[in-house]
Amino acid sequence: MKIINCTPHAINLFVGDEERMVIEPSGLCPRCSQSKEIIGEILGIPVTKQTFGSVEGLPDPEEGVFLVVSRMVALAAADREDLLVPGPMVRDPETGRPKGCNGLSRV
Repeated sequence: MKIINCTPHAINLFVGDEERMVIEPSGLCPRCSQSKEIIGEILGIPVTKQTFGSVEGLPDPEEGVFLVVSRMVALAAADREDLLVPGPMVRDPETGRPKGCNGLSRV
């Protein structure tokens, strides 16, 4: 089995309190297409309505290969069983800053 990180940043995987591995970005970064429409303005700042469409740049499924993608991509391609997202966030107890995720999840 193989896990490919299709996000733009490293994923620090924890199991409980123990960091188990870091999965570096692969360079693949599938995204949902996006369009916007200006619907108003607040204090001179444009307010837009964003619409997200189909997934672009997602490799075809491959036996024994799992892809870690953004939650939006995973939701848009929910029929794919090879897509995973980072699990619940793990935070540094002193600073509250994110330091990784506890496992991987399906949507």
